[in-house]
Amino acid sequence: TWCATRCGCARCSAKTSTSLASSMTTTTMTMMTTTATTTATDSTSTTDSTSTTDSTSTTASTSTTDSSSTSATETTTETGTTTGGPVCYAEPIDGEPGFDVEVVAAGFDRPLLVRADPTDPERLFVVEQGGHVKILEPGMDQAPMEDFLFVDVKNAVPATIGPEQGLLGFAFHPDYPTDPRVYINYNPAGGGATPTYVDEFTVDANDPNKVDPNSRR
Repeated sequence: TWCATRCGCARCSAKTSTSLASSMTTTTMTMMTTTATTTATDSTSTTDSTSTTDSTSTTASTSTTDSSSTSATETTTETGTTTGGPVCYAEPIDGEPGFDVEVVAAGFDRPLLVRADPTDPERLFVVEQGGHVKILEPGMDQAPMEDFLFVDVKNAVPATIGPEQGLLGFAFHPDYPTDPRVYINYNPAGGGATPTYVDEFTVDANDPNKVDPNSRR
């Protein structure tokens, strides 16, 4: 402890020396801590910077090179192309496809739709784009000359194949033949833009192989 007046006695001199020594020790430790902190910070910064740069550079380079090289090699080897598309790993199946193409009948003009008779699936109503509906009876392999139905439509001439115009649709009444009505969808004849019509016909009461033209509406 200090004297009451902090004089220059032996007790006060000893206290002063102790305080100075303690102060110097604290200052020295603080400086050492600061130096250590600075060194650690600098070292960490340098290490992190170097590590980040090297890691990024090496990883990006390796990843890009390996990925491109591997993808190109696999695609070229396994698909025989260099399109960069995915590789197909499906195995081919032995045997022939489960479908075949068979010519049922010839002689039709631009046939685009076939409807089976609701009472006889082998009796086919063939719709021709030029405005005709013909019946292909079982066993026939040539288009018949007679029409079940005919309507004058746009694009009736075969030379104008291509446009989606003409006779395009045909359907039976849901209760056919109890309700013997049929319906067609077509573009009527005429120049320029034309609307789409839906007409109704009734099968001739005296001949089931044709409609009554007077029933049209």
